[in-house]
Amino acid sequence: MDFFYLENKAYYTRKGTKIYGDFLTYGQGKMLAQCNAIELCRKYANTDKEIVVCEYGVGDGNFAKIFLDNTKKIDKEIYANMSYFLFDFSEKMLMGAKRKLSSHSSKIHVERFDVLFDTPAIGFDYCRINELLTDLPARFFAKKDGSFYECKISKDGFRFASKTKNTDVILFLERIDEKRIIPFNFFAAEFIAKLSAKAKKGAWIDIFDYGFYSPRDILDVPIDAWNKTVVRKYAKQITTDLNFVYLLSAGASFGLRGQIEKQIEYAEKIIGRKLCVVERKNLLDYSISRHPEMTEDDGFYHLRFMV
Repeated sequence: MDFFYLENKAYYTRKGTKIYGDFLTYGQGKMLAQCNAIELCRKYANTDKEIVVCEYGVGDGNFAKIFLDNTKKIDKEIYANMSYFLFDFSEKMLMGAKRKLSSHSSKIHVERFDVLFDTPAIGFDYCRINELLTDLPARFFAKKDGSFYECKISKDGFRFASKTKNTDVILFLERIDEKRIIPFNFFAAEFIAKLSAKAKKGAWIDIFDYGFYSPRDILDVPIDAWNKTVVRKYAKQITTDLNFVYLLSAGASFGLRGQIEKQIEYAEKIIGRKLCVVERKNLLDYSISRHPEMTEDDGFYHLRFMV
């Protein structure tokens, strides 16, 4: 936990919105936020319900701004009835987001929040989490000689530390080849559990992040290459893939209905057009595809939990 938490907290606290010079993110693109706004407006059309939206891990506020811009454009009544809460442990991030969202100042509320240690206190109708959970600490496990081990990070990579009796881990690893290091995002699951406890009836939680879900995501990558990249460092930010299989199972264990799809497929479903991945300066995004017969896989998924 310390390895991830201390490095990433120092990184985000120090750099603030300058992180976008270190890596590309869909949080800087337009398509996902547009799709979120379209879907929310469809759900609450012709109602006067007060709507509370929460976002955890706010970046520079771009993801929120595009969402709010589009909501206001699509349905002014829904926009008028909305409150938007932004949570982040970086004061620089929150202040930068507040400046970017000045045109929506009557709608937004900013609050410092540490996902690992704080407990959500705001009841919500909709929660958005984009590329946050992969920055949280994970624990790593692998099968070796028919036994199941927790693995620790050392200077030379991973070492097999101690045997585990964790049922979720064993059931997963029984289907995986030996010596392949698999992350389990226990801290992310704990946060989702705490978050869901504050959800209003009929609320939903959208998680957009990179990781693996299908056997092909895992087994098509040679073990050596997989193990060398399962923990990655960009500048001084540390990240690991999100184990969507585990997270979906964990959500079910505390009563959440979950569904998962590729991130690009989610956007295509909302837009009704075939999309392609585009890379621009400091951002990733989706755009209408000129070659709809071609398919792309960027390793990003959309996980929705419904309350």
